[in-house]
Amino acid sequence: MSLVAKKMTALSKISAEMTEDSIVSIMDVVVQDMALQMAIEEDKNLFLGVAGGLNSDGIKSDTNVTEQTVANVGALALSDLTSLTVATGNPIVGARNEWYINPTLFHGAIRDSLLAAGGNTQSVIEGGQRPTLLGYPVNFVNVLDGASASASDSLLAVFGDLSLGCYFGERRGLNFRTLNELYANTDQVGIQCTQRAAVAVANPEVIAKLTLLDYKAIEEVSDGSILVDKENVESEQSARKPRRAKKSSKVKS
Repeated sequence: MSLVAKKMTALSKISAEMTEDSIVSIMDVVVQDMALQMAIEEDKNLFLGVAGGLNSDGIKSDTNVTEQTVANVGALALSDLTSLTVATGNPIVGARNEWYINPTLFHGAIRDSLLAAGGNTQSVIEGGQRPTLLGYPVNFVNVLDGASASASDSLLAVFGDLSLGCYFGERRGLNFRTLNELYANTDQVGIQCTQRAAVAVANPEVIAKLTLLDYKAIEEVSDGSILVDKENVESEQSARKPRRAKKSSKVKS
């Protein structure tokens, strides 16, 4: 697999008076915010994919990543999570599997399921849960869909060892520059941040994901027992129509 580094950049301008009169170092505040936004964009590229970005597909759209689905957040059960832990297949020697979940989902539906499992004392309920789930560490990722997720194909959780499943290459780390001349005519100072990096899912077999059921691709059959492709449903229903017997207007005993 080859990685092609792409450039990410951020640019902000502030007035000279702000740098002179601010009690706190406004330059440090801007630099910290830029670094945070760069980290958020890296997460978006890795988990969700960004068209024209470091990774256009991400884990969400990678069809090679094992996928488990749930109808909606309210229907999420512990069995959905346990099935995700075994979806990566046989344990890989040296793998450090971890969870990647939005904090609102973990502290909402997942926490409620854990508390409802029984065996909890008052101290456990009052103290809350440690950020672990089924024995694996939990990493909070805000770019993932949270407790309010409702759109089809929303990415709720990722499980696995991302250090084995994904590659992250960096040709240039976060680089900050102060641009004193660019906005000199307005007496402003520019702050630029650049980074050259690449992200790719290299070994999808060690990763599993939990998503909301995609209702755009499927439709329930009238008897509610089978889920098939919407196009197949329509074709099957049209094919069945000629076979249906017409009701007689009179019934003989």
